[in-house]
Amino acid sequence: MRFLRAAIPGLCLLALAGCGGGDEGPASPVAVRRTPVEVVTAVAAPYVEAYRVAAPALPEERIDLSAEVSGTLVDVTADTGQRVAQGEVLARFDPEPLTILRDRRRAEVDRATVGAAIAQKTLDRQRALRSEGTVADSIVDDAELAARLADADLRLAELALKDAERDLGHTVVKAPLAGEVTRRLADPGAVLTRGAPLFHLARTARIRLVPGLSESQVVHVARGARAEVAFDALPGRVFTGEVVRVGSVDEAGQAAFPVEVRIENPELAIRPGMVGRVQLRGRTVPETYAIPAVALRHGERGIGVFVVADGEARRVPVQVTALEDETAVVAGGADGGLTSGMEVVVVGQTALRPGEKVLVTVRDGASAGGRDDPAVYGLP
Repeated sequence: MRFLRAAIPGLCLLALAGCGGGDEGPASPVAVRRTPVEVVTAVAAPYVEAYRVAAPALPEERIDLSAEVSGTLVDVTADTGQRVAQGEVLARFDPEPLTILRDRRRAEVDRATVGAAIAQKTLDRQRALRSEGTVADSIVDDAELAARLADADLRLAELALKDAERDLGHTVVKAPLAGEVTRRLADPGAVLTRGAPLFHLARTARIRLVPGLSESQVVHVARGARAEVAFDALPGRVFTGEVVRVGSVDEAGQAAFPVEVRIENPELAIRPGMVGRVQLRGRTVPETYAIPAVALRHGERGIGVFVVADGEARRVPVQVTALEDETAVVAGGADGGLTSGMEVVVVGQTALRPGEKVLVTVRDGASAGGRDDPAVYGLP
């Protein structure tokens, strides 16, 4: 009992000091702890989705030239990488065998012409004799068949001559278009058969790229849409083109939808095979907010961010429209989402809880003055 009597005055003093009672002086303020945070201000802006896909450069047109005659290749004037004009000579076959064949076909035409003339003359004579009643109808019928046969032989001979003349003309191989020889497949002295490959020729004044898009992307791309293409091999240059074809998938399970883009290549700087990075405009979302991706918080209720309202942390649900590098583009305005002017917490949000008191130290990258203030108000 003696111990309790001695301790009671001290407890009263502590209580008075802590509660501000008695005559010791004014009451001390209640300490409030606030968590320092950094924020950015949400600003609404439309978002145009961009699809970036890599695809190899292809020539606008490619032709595989093959031998149209059989024979010996005596001269090759074009090589891989060479640019050629339309009609320029690329190679020559030995023309002598085909020249002889053409001359023989001409002789056959002359012979068939004579045979047809003789058959017609015989037919005319037999018809005259029949009119006089000295020749039976069967004799005239045979003469008519002989004349028809002679005419058919003449037509066959003329066709054979035409083939021979055409083959002789094909001993000189010419470029059917202006472009680049992308590959040479035969050497002088080679004995080739008809159809043997000679050259790959490509028209490169215009370039095609056919990137593949997902089903969620291709529905937002239409023919005539603008496209931008950059090549790592041509730093600092961006080529503008357009979508000329939006294709469909023709096999089950195929994930990529082909979209053909064409760009002009007047300087011929782009070479077939270069890999281009194609950028296409996609859907447009009228109201979005670009915030640092680190602000996103994942939880049982989905994705959200913390905002500062009346000095407290409040969790706001968001719907992510796109992620670009370290930036998250989120939709706003609906279902209690972000609105313009909200202050989104981007530093210090990791351990925040809804309703927790916060102190803004940095706002939109500039000091808010909070770093010089105590983290706990009412304490020195």
